Amino acid sequence: MDKVGAPEDAGLERVKKSLLAYTDCINSEGARLALSNATPSEIAEAAHAGCLAELNSYQRTALRYLNTGVGSLNRKEESSRLISERSKKLVEDAKAHVIRLVVEERALATEK
Repeated sequence: MDKVGAPEDAGLERVKKSLLAYTDCINSEGARLALSNATPSEIAEAAHAGCLAELNSYQRTALRYLNTGVGSLNRKEESSRLISERSKKLVEDAKAHVIRLVVEERALATEK
């Protein structure tokens, strides 16, 4: 059977795994910090800071995937810009998720 596209598929799987590692880290850090005395936004910042290695890994993996076989410097710069914009949105969404998690955890804790 012909495996045309297999390297690209493997690269995409690595991107997905690195993104999952970041989201898993955010969820874990957010849950771990949720009941601290810090504000929800401070907890979101701390969770993000605790997951920078995973975010950086995702960025490197995604950039490598997008630049595979690309010779043009302009295309590589465009890929870098795309990953930067995507990462900013990812971080914003992750922080919003942690804030929701903290608010929900605290609401549940006060109901008990």
